Amino acid sequence: MPHYIFGYGSLFSQESRERTAPTPQAWLATLRTYARSWCFEDPEGYCALGITHNELAHVNGVLIRVDAAHLPHFDEREAGYVRRDVTGQVACDVAIERNAVIWTYVIETPAPPCTCHPIAQTYLDVTLTGCLEYGAHIAEEFLRTTHGWERPWAHDRNLPIFKRGLRSAPHESIDALLARHVPLSRTDLR
Repeated sequence: MPHYIFGYGSLFSQESRERTAPTPQAWLATLRTYARSWCFEDPEGYCALGITHNELAHVNGVLIRVDAAHLPHFDEREAGYVRRDVTGQVACDVAIERNAVIWTYVIETPAPPCTCHPIAQTYLDVTLTGCLEYGAHIAEEFLRTTHGWERPWAHDRNLPIFKRGLRSAPHESIDALLARHVPLSRTDLR
């Protein structure tokens, strides 16, 4: 049986995915009935993205074909999330096998904003670099459809909180996108 993962955060980035398992192909996709927000308090001390059920929402992301033997590697990467079958809720322009299963990782109990788990710029850099692999319009859609930007913000590029950062990221492009699309009311910590 073919397996796919719908990724909506750092899994946008091919470099980030490849650190977990080989994922040579990923296609743009949309997951219906879920909303994305900054709502997962990672034990490393930053806030990560998560999705929760919302009948009126949708999330852009990527559909990644994975070998069944690699699912435990993604489960480990996404510790704290619950892997859920979302087959039938994903729209993609690429035809996939009729017997395929599409998984995603959800948050059971979203965390409220707090200063001890800020949005880490380095985590966002990974995600937006991945979005930009598909075009600026994908990054803009990500920013428009993500909630929770009022969380405290850690500018950690010089001293990363997020340990799976990229070797290089297009910081100027990312900073320009953020200046245009993220509310200025965010609280900067560093």
